[in-house]
Amino acid sequence: MIISGLKRSYMEQQPEPKHTAGLLEFGVPLEQLEVESVIPDPRPNRDGKPKGIITIMATALAADVYKLKNAVRTLDLHFTALHGYPIAVVHEDFSRSLMREVQAAAPQSYIRFVRVRFRLPASLQAKNAAMQNVQRHWWTGNRNSPDYPYHKGSTGGLQPWAKRMVSYPFGYQHMCRFFSGAGFRLDFFKEYDYYWRLDSDSEMNHGVQDLFQMMDRDHIDYIYNTQFSDAGPSLLPFPSI
Repeated sequence: MIISGLKRSYMEQQPEPKHTAGLLEFGVPLEQLEVESVIPDPRPNRDGKPKGIITIMATALAADVYKLKNAVRTLDLHFTALHGYPIAVVHEDFSRSLMREVQAAAPQSYIRFVRVRFRLPASLQAKNAAMQNVQRHWWTGNRNSPDYPYHKGSTGGLQPWAKRMVSYPFGYQHMCRFFSGAGFRLDFFKEYDYYWRLDSDSEMNHGVQDLFQMMDRDHIDYIYNTQFSDAGPSLLPFPSI
């Protein structure tokens, strides 16, 4: 869970310096295409609440849509129906019927579908072509084992990006870049002061206080919370307790 103040964290920053490689230029090559919704906004004035939005990025793949619908369903049940904040689903290729399907999973919530276009900088396009057949991030083996593709020499001469490119597809890297700040410079987010970033497989299983209101009241810029569990193989050398 990441909640941040958009204006404080991004909108008021000085423009980043240009980099000749094109790798760090915010806003390029990310483009906002259109913003849609399938129902009217039931609370256009937000009842005087802070301008906050819950932001989720998702693909149109069936497995991702299944998780997304569960995420917005639990949000609807435990947060948005009570506090009235909208949800933004950032995507590249949702159809109108798919938008209606996702909205139907959260009937008491207002979902805005933000269509964007991700493109690789010219400096990475050749590397993308060279790396398209390597192992992707859903590798299920031990990443420290000799069998892991990176350790088998599949990286070629593409350092310093090679290890990341072997481990994670460019779609994942686009997502990381979006949430590191580039995405929140899109025109859509100029309407909001705070965003709450969630993954498409996030799930809310109990009620949560109005975090946007708490941040606004207490002048908080950033909240971060995460939880990890140890993978089974990492515990094998240790005796059971």
